[in-house]
Amino acid sequence: MRSGSDIGIAGLSVSLVRQVMSAVFTDLDERFPDERVVATTAADGSFRVAGLSVASDSLRIGGPGWMDAKVEIDEDSPTQAGRVEIQPALELAGRVEFPGGRPCANVDVAVYDVDPDSDDARQAREVFGPPGDPSVLTECDGTFHSGCLAAGRYWLEFRGGTPQVIRRVAGPFDAGTRDLRVELVCGSTIRGRVVGPDGQPAERVAVRARADGRQGTSGDAKSDRTGAFVIGGLDRGPHIVELEADGFLTWTRAGVRVEGDALAVRLDEGLAVAGVLRSADAGDETFVHIVVEPVDAEQPAETRRGQTDVNGHFRVTALTKGRWRLRIDGDPPPVVLPETVVEAGSESLELRTQPRPPAPVDETKDDEAPADDGR
Repeated sequence: MRSGSDIGIAGLSVSLVRQVMSAVFTDLDERFPDERVVATTAADGSFRVAGLSVASDSLRIGGPGWMDAKVEIDEDSPTQAGRVEIQPALELAGRVEFPGGRPCANVDVAVYDVDPDSDDARQAREVFGPPGDPSVLTECDGTFHSGCLAAGRYWLEFRGGTPQVIRRVAGPFDAGTRDLRVELVCGSTIRGRVVGPDGQPAERVAVRARADGRQGTSGDAKSDRTGAFVIGGLDRGPHIVELEADGFLTWTRAGVRVEGDALAVRLDEGLAVAGVLRSADAGDETFVHIVVEPVDAEQPAETRRGQTDVNGHFRVTALTKGRWRLRIDGDPPPVVLPETVVEAGSESLELRTQPRPPAPVDETKDDEAPADDGR
């Protein structure tokens, strides 16, 4: 092993990565990586590994302070690894503080190789979700160290903390910078308590706040066992607060001011449509997904989904007053439901799927039949 400056590196772990057949799903041709350390680099950086398979093996070489290097086995020379270069692992380090120098503790610091507020990053998050690399927390004195970075420029995202700060993205910074100073602003909070229709505390209800009619902050939380919730890290402007829980109508309020009186939220079950779905043809799938879409229902009217049980019974809740259309989900749907529009609150529906069309007749088979010669 050689570093970028052509110096041999001792003490690095050499791991064999082998693709092995799954021991669980024996009927599927699925393979999973099995990794184990098989060697350590010598004083001059050399190493030797025997018994490699070109088809399924590779090597991973790394150690503290260095980026991992992957070595694919050369099909022409499987016993000769040749020269392998490894790059030093760099870090970004510094301190975050409030105006006046007070440290920001327990702030999440995430590292991105692109600006997380750019269009490309937002589109990537929509497809792949949040980045998988774990963030680091600032210490009580506001310091942080984010390591194992390759050479390059990076953006830092700061959020959370005790007290919670307003989210900020700073950068780009060169990997290896260790004297960063970033100033953050203490955020404001929206508090409240949520109960169910029976007046009992509603736990684990999703609560979101977003800037109302302007560019600004957003945040989310879940209610605790007492129904209380706190959303922090918000700016001083008005926000829209929205609560969602399975089986209940979405609760929304605009123009909510931070640091104001606690919100008192009572969830409403709304109305339901329920009944049984019968199959017109024997052999239709037992379980189907039912989609209930608003036609002229009162707001907030959102598409809801449910599933039939083994006997075809279904119940879809959290509907507002008005008319709703029922259809079977799938592309193509496993069965077809005739046009069905019902009033919310209809809970004794008897629905029947449409018969499947007959299979087309293959006329070529008759044309290719041998002629009857009368024998």
